[in-house]
Amino acid sequence: MLRCTWPATIWHTFPALCIKRTNNIADFPARVNHPWGMGTQLYPYKPETIRRALQNLRAQIIRNGEPGLEHVKALLQLRGDNLGPVPRKANSFFRRGKLRVAIFVALRGGPLTGPEVVALVCVAHGLAYGSMYRSVYAQLGQMKKAGQLRHEERVWGLAR
Repeated sequence: MLRCTWPATIWHTFPALCIKRTNNIADFPARVNHPWGMGTQLYPYKPETIRRALQNLRAQIIRNGEPGLEHVKALLQLRGDNLGPVPRKANSFFRRGKLRVAIFVALRGGPLTGPEVVALVCVAHGLAYGSMYRSVYAQLGQMKKAGQLRHEERVWGLAR
């Protein structure tokens, strides 16, 4: 058993420092025992966690043009994961109050249904429909509550 021999103040604050450093995973102990008798059980990662981490790493490498893509692809293929297209990164699309302005601009031409409002906002800003659907509907509801819009039989319009 590996025991920490550092002063009590260090191993109470930083229990990870008591782990033996090694480059060989076979040498890594399954249980780390601390002087106060409590052990820390180390659990392996779930396969789904590893798959998602590798897919996120692959997406980051592709988006940023970083090196190492062939290694991540090889790991994903070893795990039996299909390598589909990398979706566009979902950013914070609108600054505070800008979505409200985009909805006003969309409704300036006349009353529209909800999906039409979402489509116009997405086309005007070059965004995916699915990524903005909830945000636009939430904003429509807030604007209706504030008295800026009216909603009658699936049609949204500016309040006069």
